[in-house]
Amino acid sequence: MNTSADHTYTEGLAAPISRIRKELVDIERALGTGGYETVAHLKNELELSRKREEQLQRENEKMKSIIGTQGRELDEARTFLNPGDVISENDIVQAVVKLNAEIYQAARQATEGWRAGTVGGVSQPREEIATVIGHQLATLLQTPPPGHDTRRAVLEVALQATITRRIAGIVSTLTRDSNEGGATLNDIYRRMRRKEPQSIIGRWRALTHKYSISSSMTVEEHEAYVDALRNSVLAVFDMARTERYDDVDLRESLHAIVHKALSLRKFIGEDMTTSDYNVFVARPDPAELFNPETMVDEYAPEKNTYRRGAAVLCSVSLGLRREGETVKEGRHGGKTLVKTPVVLETLVGDLAGEYTAE
Repeated sequence: MNTSADHTYTEGLAAPISRIRKELVDIERALGTGGYETVAHLKNELELSRKREEQLQRENEKMKSIIGTQGRELDEARTFLNPGDVISENDIVQAVVKLNAEIYQAARQATEGWRAGTVGGVSQPREEIATVIGHQLATLLQTPPPGHDTRRAVLEVALQATITRRIAGIVSTLTRDSNEGGATLNDIYRRMRRKEPQSIIGRWRALTHKYSISSSMTVEEHEAYVDALRNSVLAVFDMARTERYDDVDLRESLHAIVHKALSLRKFIGEDMTTSDYNVFVARPDPAELFNPETMVDEYAPEKNTYRRGAAVLCSVSLGLRREGETVKEGRHGGKTLVKTPVVLETLVGDLAGEYTAE
């Protein structure tokens, strides 16, 4: 063994080791107690930061869930308030035009082959029919002017007026319920229209119509409308002492009219929410004065001839109006889309070719 060499090697290491030990002592002296406390404090802060990060992550996940729920609620609200119209305004206008044409054809066909006679067994009280068509026209029916064609024309006008008034009632009904419950809903709707924005009242109306009428309409109820309309028509025949009519053709015509009327009611009651539409007719008792802004003179001697100041006998077809928007003072700015064709109190003279135009 070379002990001399080993001793020399050991002595050579002594100096570096001593230096390292001295540096370690210096480091420990420099750190001291405060240094170790600082390290412990930093470790504690690090742990707290980790916990805060976990808490923020949990809150973030919760916020995402809330935002998702509120987003779905907002989408549902948008869908409720503005679901989009199923039809256009032109669809409604065309539906009214076609319904009016159906009413005209039904009255014309019903009076073909008409013959005066004495018919009993009126289906409805004459006073009730007089209320529908107006007492002046009812009197004209019972004490008609001379002449077969003139009497037939008066009967045709009375039939058109009767069907038109009855159909206007069907189309304008918000619910099928004619008792206190239905009246209450209609009253609520009228009050809402004076105060609430269109998005609210349109959607409320559509849902009320959907769940009170459309979703539960039965064949029997459809037939009930036809029967009621037929009874009114037969009462007019009786009032005019008509001997002949074709009941099969009449019922078929009334079926077509009721079908179109119920479709129109769904159009304006349920399918259209961004605007409000109403059918209208002239008031017979007390009679309205002719208004060229909302009426068409059915027996006007010349196109665009207005007989201002003449009293209206009755409407023979439906009119259509788009109601105005809601403002603080109420609703305004409505527009007549289809004028109601009317017959004036000068009917007998008009049929005889006697008229005065202004």
